[in-house]
Amino acid sequence: MSGDVEMRDGAQAADDWVLITTQEGFSFMVKRKVALISGTLRNMLSTESNFREAILSVCDIPDTRAAVVEKLCEYMAYKALYENTPPKEEVPDFTERIPPELALELLVAADYYEGKCLSVSLILVLTVMGMFSVAGFVGSNDLCVHIL
Repeated sequence: MSGDVEMRDGAQAADDWVLITTQEGFSFMVKRKVALISGTLRNMLSTESNFREAILSVCDIPDTRAAVVEKLCEYMAYKALYENTPPKEEVPDFTERIPPELALELLVAADYYEGKCLSVSLILVLTVMGMFSVAGFVGSNDLCVHIL
């Protein structure tokens, strides 16, 4: 064996595991297909990129607390589980799983890691908590908020 890292085809890679690490030393193992829900992680893990993360299947998230990364991983797993659920089936509400003390940090992290559905859910949670005021729609996907 030459020491080179062998890149596998897409079918095998979807069943691989990815290690997500934090600056605090916590690590979270998630299936690659779960990690690929995040646009940022998808770019980091793209086999076409030759990024270190793609080769080693390790994503370092240095600027986000472990509790927030854990909740991001939980949301990505939730999204992967329920994304193909038929409209008539009931899907549990993820916002019930968000502790209020993490909501604002999680909103910032969801924005950076491109968790668009999570961002909207968090805005709703923060609005109910009285921390945000929803101002209205700017475009088809943009929502204006005011931090109170």
